[in-house]
Amino acid sequence: CRFDSMTPESEQACKEYCDVLSFNCYEKNPDIHFSFLKNIDFPVLISEFGFGASDNGRIGWVLYQTLSESDRVAAYENYANRARQWSNLVGLHYYKWEDHPLSGDSVGVAPGDNTSSGLVSICDVPYPLITQSATNMNRTIMESFTAIP
Repeated sequence: CRFDSMTPESEQACKEYCDVLSFNCYEKNPDIHFSFLKNIDFPVLISEFGFGASDNGRIGWVLYQTLSESDRVAAYENYANRARQWSNLVGLHYYKWEDHPLSGDSVGVAPGDNTSSGLVSICDVPYPLITQSATNMNRTIMESFTAIP
């Protein structure tokens, strides 16, 4: 079940009828707006989060646009490190595989969005800094999920 906010009634219904609670969490830090999630006694999946980089020549809209690719990596690592501390976290999904088209999206929350927020360019060329960071973070998260206490 994916939500934007939560009431006690919807939380209880999820515990009865769902396996995992899913939220899109577009914040610099998942502990700020969605801090209630880490305290829910139920598996939680952050199903979308992401950051854009302005130094790739893209000026479109994204909730958290960073100044450079290295700033985007720092924002990603900060976010993922905070989220992986949640004892109920079962998954963390980066929003976008590829950048938005140069002409911008024609649909969605922000029509015209042409940000550089993907792991790869629109030509399917990986951004080395963010892809290496995501690879390392995925290993770290998987190790913590499979560690024997």
